[in-house]
Amino acid sequence: MPKVDINARLAQRTAQESGAALEKAYNDMFGLPTGVESIVTLPLDCLHLYKDDPFKDRSGEELEQLIRSIRENGQQEPIIVRPLAEKGQYEILAGRRRRNAIQANGGTEINAVIRDVDDDTAIMIVTETNLRNREKLLPSEKAFAYKLQLEAIKRQGKRTDLLDASTSARIAQKLSRDIIAEKNDVSKDEIQRYIRLTYLIPPFLDLVDAETIPLYAGVDLSHLDEDAQTMTHAFFFDGEYGVKLDLKLSASLRAVFKENDGLTEEMIETLCLDKQKYDQPKTFSINRKKLKPYLDRLPDNAELERLFLEFLETRFGKEIA
Repeated sequence: MPKVDINARLAQRTAQESGAALEKAYNDMFGLPTGVESIVTLPLDCLHLYKDDPFKDRSGEELEQLIRSIRENGQQEPIIVRPLAEKGQYEILAGRRRRNAIQANGGTEINAVIRDVDDDTAIMIVTETNLRNREKLLPSEKAFAYKLQLEAIKRQGKRTDLLDASTSARIAQKLSRDIIAEKNDVSKDEIQRYIRLTYLIPPFLDLVDAETIPLYAGVDLSHLDEDAQTMTHAFFFDGEYGVKLDLKLSASLRAVFKENDGLTEEMIETLCLDKQKYDQPKTFSINRKKLKPYLDRLPDNAELERLFLEFLETRFGKEIA
């Protein structure tokens, strides 16, 4: 019979209970239901998109798969909506893609759960369901979803009228960013990095989404003000300077902007020239006299170069920053 690690079991149970307590406190804070809800059928033409939805419609194979699934198996999961001020009209909080797929199949009705919730709870439903269920998320979608969640939790945390004493105490023990990180199973540093992207001008955010520039470069550039970002974008992507905006340059741009409380084209050009000099291929030679003990075993120059590169890879790894 295998030996049971009692301490490990106790630690696991404590973590589970702690997580369950936070989950209940979180649901209590936003009034999120934990039981079974009734499902109704609504006409598609009474549905409206959520005004602050940070997620984008998908086309292509991802949507086609959902369309085929609903055509063959029907709607497996109801969408979530909330009533609008105009009678008989509803706002989609979760299920916009299902609505699109049913519409593409020629359907006119959809199964839904109606929740009459406030704006902050609506935000949490919109962001949580998409962050949890979408297979692929753009950096910009994560960025604005995390920011919306953070702002909602900060606002709700101040409304002590919504919380009993035990709930308030549990929430107060954690920072808003820590709660967001735990709910989304990521580090709080990752939450902070993504939220920084919301400070990018749209052209730079589009480049991060398209993976034209690295996410971390986007984080660096988010520390520039709007004028400096606009100038930097024009310099690298509207002109013909021919220098790639990589992590080294983005870090340098951030440092120079902070040091000078601003940025000029001359500063950007100087950084690019320095980078070009630094990036010039380095050459060196080996004195064959020092290799005298190995002369009878030395290969030709091409093979010697290969062996040297193999040594460097073994010593330093394949990718050198």
